[in-house]
Formats: sequence, structure tokens, C-alpha cells
Amino acid sequence: MKSRNSRVSVAVVATILGWMAMVAVVNAATDPGVRPGTAAGNSIPGLSADQAMLFQIGQDAFNELEGVGDGLGPATTSTAAAAATASPPPEEPRRR
Repeated sequence: MKSRNSRVSVAVVATILGWMAMVAVVNAATDPGVRPGTAAGNSIPGLSADQAMLFQIGQDAFNELEGVGDGLGPATTSTAAAAATASPPPEEPRRR
């Protein structure tokens, strides 16, 4: 009897883990990719005045040039966060 209960327990656990894996795959987040056109990097339509101001403050900080004294580490080769997300960076030609 004990052996049968062990096999049933293993089967139940395996089934639950299988369902959990399937749910994780089905509900996985997907990257929509780069937005086309001039909308990329701009605020979304319909922001309130306060939201637009906060967006502009964040965008200015994102595009601000930084230096070693501002906390850049030795592995950082650019001077702005924007360069890390631009493809290709706006101030550099595309490398081949």
C-alpha cells in the first residue's frame, strides 16, 4: 500500500509541476520591440500637465551626460544612459 501511495504522490507532484510550467510559458511576457516612427522616446498622448512635467524631468535626466565623478563605473564606455538604449547611438555612426 505504501508503494502505491508513493507512486500516486509522485504522479500528482509531476502533474502539478507540468501545469505550472505550461502556465508560465503561456503567460510569459513578450517584448513588443521598438516602436516605429517618431513616437519612440516621446511621451504618450493624454498626459496631465503634472505627468508631462515629470516625464520631461525624467527624459532630461536620462539624456544628461555623466562623468566619472557622477558615478560611472570602469566598464561604462558612454556618457549617457540614452546611449545604452539607442540603436545605433545617435551621436555615433553604425559600426560594421
